[in-house]
Amino acid sequence: MQIASAPQVDSGVRHVAVEVMVVMCGHNTKVIKKVNNFATTLFDLLYSYSLNPPVDEKWDITDDVDSAETEGATDYDIGVTSIDRVCCALGSDLLAGHVQSVVATNIKNNDWHHRQAAISVLTYGTEGLKTAFVAHLESAVQMVISLANDENKVVRYAVFQCLSQMCSDFAPQIQMKHHAMIVPVLLQALNDPIPRNCAMAAGALNSFFDEAEDGEDDEEHTAKVLAPYVSTVCEALAGHINNTPYIFVRSTALAAMSSVIATGKFSLIPLIHHLVPIFQTILAAPEDQSDVQASRMLKCRAIECTTLLAGVAKIENFQEYAHSVCQFLSGLLAENLPTDDMRLPYVLRGWTNMVDCMGAHILPYLPTMMPPLLALANLDCDMEMIDHNVGDEMDQDEEEEGVERMLMVVPGKGEVIVKTKTALIDDKTTAMQIVSEIVRALKGQLGGYLPEVAKCATEALGFCASCDIRILGAEILERLIEAYQTVPSEVPAFVSNSVNALIVAVRTELEFSYIPNYLSSIAAFAKVFGEQFDQEILTNMAKILNAVCAEAGKRKHKNAQERKNQMESDDEEELEARIEEDEELMSELNVASDKILQHCPAFTPLFQEHILPLAGHMLSSDEMNALIGMGFVAGYCEFGYNCAAAANLNDIVPPFLHYTTSANFDVVHSAFNGLRAICILTTNAYGASNENAIDFARTVMTKIGEFFNRNDCHTPNFAGAKANAISAGLAVLERYVASIDPAIQTAFLNSTIASLPLSDYDEIEAKSVHHRMINFLQHPVIQQDSNLRDAIIHKLKSAAPETLDAETVEALKSF
Repeated sequence: MQIASAPQVDSGVRHVAVEVMVVMCGHNTKVIKKVNNFATTLFDLLYSYSLNPPVDEKWDITDDVDSAETEGATDYDIGVTSIDRVCCALGSDLLAGHVQSVVATNIKNNDWHHRQAAISVLTYGTEGLKTAFVAHLESAVQMVISLANDENKVVRYAVFQCLSQMCSDFAPQIQMKHHAMIVPVLLQALNDPIPRNCAMAAGALNSFFDEAEDGEDDEEHTAKVLAPYVSTVCEALAGHINNTPYIFVRSTALAAMSSVIATGKFSLIPLIHHLVPIFQTILAAPEDQSDVQASRMLKCRAIECTTLLAGVAKIENFQEYAHSVCQFLSGLLAENLPTDDMRLPYVLRGWTNMVDCMGAHILPYLPTMMPPLLALANLDCDMEMIDHNVGDEMDQDEEEEGVERMLMVVPGKGEVIVKTKTALIDDKTTAMQIVSEIVRALKGQLGGYLPEVAKCATEALGFCASCDIRILGAEILERLIEAYQTVPSEVPAFVSNSVNALIVAVRTELEFSYIPNYLSSIAAFAKVFGEQFDQEILTNMAKILNAVCAEAGKRKHKNAQERKNQMESDDEEELEARIEEDEELMSELNVASDKILQHCPAFTPLFQEHILPLAGHMLSSDEMNALIGMGFVAGYCEFGYNCAAAANLNDIVPPFLHYTTSANFDVVHSAFNGLRAICILTTNAYGASNENAIDFARTVMTKIGEFFNRNDCHTPNFAGAKANAISAGLAVLERYVASIDPAIQTAFLNSTIASLPLSDYDEIEAKSVHHRMINFLQHPVIQQDSNLRDAIIHKLKSAAPETLDAETVEALKSF
């Protein structure tokens, strides 16, 4: 600390001293927290470093990337980047109060250096202190934008940079709640007299729109909220694209425009004839030979804007320009662009958007588009292992651009150098993403490229150097299922090659969190092509499901034990992420097992041999293992061929009844799901007049009644469990209505109606219950009470759209 705080010490030495302390914060967090005032003292030092951003005579007319290329890190660079790292390492509990005090004290300081530094603290520090700042986000935004018109150009730049970062760190909350504060400020900032500030304001708009969506389900809502700004923002950006003499400002404005197009979607359609000619002018202009790279990037962003707009608008709105855009893209591909040409990924992504735009009209261009795309997707760039003698150092002279080398010890082989061609892997990943989107858009219309795409995807499953490429391989194979339904003669080979490769991928995948992707694809194959699964595939599937199930049980038990222990907040976040990954894995395991049982009768005896014993053992183990076991057994009861599970009912039923009383909502959810499946099984196996079946049905109704009387039944956590309990009760009444005490039926139906409409916690179950309640309008209890009938109809009409299937929606129209 003394060295880092001494201005007379050489800057390089001081920077090393800072680095030592910052690394200690990251690697010895618990120790650092015990040293009185160390964290706040270090922060104050870093704040002092950030007081003097480098500003030279060219600052106004260069962008941030250009200025960063100067040799040697400045105190400012070290200060702000270290603030980021220290805040992320030490977190809100230790630093938030002090940071907020420093910002509040200095943001109105008469000295612009302090105003700039206070804003920079918010830019670089809030990611690590997110939990503290998110509760006061509105006041933080107001504090920042209060300096948007500051007299000093560097302070204004810091403001626009901070807004850009906040739009990323606090997305999508900041966009959805504070758009009215932020967008007008950034629009005004586009008129800043300093070109560098204009570019940063455009960059902030880029971040605002680019980060606004929170997943595909949120797209429509986001587009609706931001629609009022689209026309004004596009007009302002177009002004800079057309008029500014600075290529870096034009380029940043185009990048922002692409984000507005991607997020604003249909709001852009009225602007097509205004915007496309602007983009075409850029594409038709000769390259600026004084700065070829910047000129090409400008064209790349124009390609991105044009094709994104095409993908949003579709052929009916973009027909005037569609073929000329395709011809332009074809012309670039005809130049045989090398893989390291910056234009190539933009051209290939452009084709993806044009496929979205044109659909089947793109087919004449496939011979132009697909060969270079498949060539990239098939790049042979997996990791290489090179023998290495123990004790020898890696030859630094052998370093290649775009290649990483790492020394590893491989069991049975000794020390090896692992060589990874990172640049080519990035190209391969991009190409496979584009292939996947083309398959999605064109479905069965891939013509002669279908076998090549399938082969490419299958081989990708064995690509060691990148899990992203393996996952894309599984995704493409799943999307090809629809295409292969149009060529029945090729289905057997496609299914055999694909499913066997997916099984190997499950067996060899080192990252447990990626296994659900392969299982999802296997389930999709089973659903459509299950009859094509031969004995070898089914046997291997049974073995692999057993192995993954056993490992998942160990992981669940370990996670549950860790959860009971007192942990640091960072450890707790990591644990919760692991638990979420394991829940996704179990869901996909159950789906895959259910689909194969449902569509492959020959799988039932293999299930009984390889999986049922393990699942049965889990049922009698702790709750975490029982949760896994119940998932498998429920599917076995519901889908096992020829009611095979009926022979095991004496062993199966008691654990499911027992676990309805658990305090764990996931366990109760699974228990009632299993009881519903067993109810269907007993009816199919023995008939509704069988005394044992009737006794079981009555016991289920008793358990449901006990559940409805629990205090936690009506809490949000138990929403899924309640839905499954209702579903199980309906299953009983649909089959055993004459055998259930009328008073019990009345109590159940009253509790069910009071619980309607079901939430979207489990959309599938909610749809099923809502659909079946329409049929229950004919139930004697409901027919005798018009108030109950009216309550059902009223509640179903108020249900979330995603919890109603088409038949239910249609039926409700008649009431």
